[in-house]
Formats: sequence, structure tokens, C-alpha cells
Amino acid sequence: MEITLYISSQCQVCKRVQNQLEHLVEENPELYLMVKNIDEINETKAIIVPAVFLDNTLYSYGDINIEKLKRELP
Repeated sequence: MEITLYISSQCQVCKRVQNQLEHLVEENPELYLMVKNIDEINETKAIIVPAVFLDNTLYSYGDINIEKLKRELP
């Protein structure tokens, strides 16, 4: 499963979510994390960060509940 995280450079919540997802990926080698900084790319129309997509489907904006996400993973 691919997890895509859209962040912004000055976003503290983004850093926290990125850290949580990096730990999740370390624990689950079948997961792949891609982090995209919206300050550097013009690929997305997402305005609210952090934005988490699971296999290109929006999962959440803002802080995440990592335990809930773990339960929803295949």
C-alpha cells in the first residue's frame, strides 16, 4: 500500500504526522511512504496540510489517529 503525505515546510502538525507515518512504515514493510512538499511542487490542489492519501484516495487532513489507521490497514 502506498501512503502519500502532502506537507508544507513551516507546518508543525505536518512534521508530527510525517514522524508517525515513518514509524508506521518501519513497522510494516509492505507499506511505502511518499512525502511531497506542496511548497516545492505544483502537482496538487490540496490546500489543507497535512493531507494523507492511501493508494491515491484521501484518508485525512490534519492530525491523524495512528491507531485507527493501523486498524484500517490490510
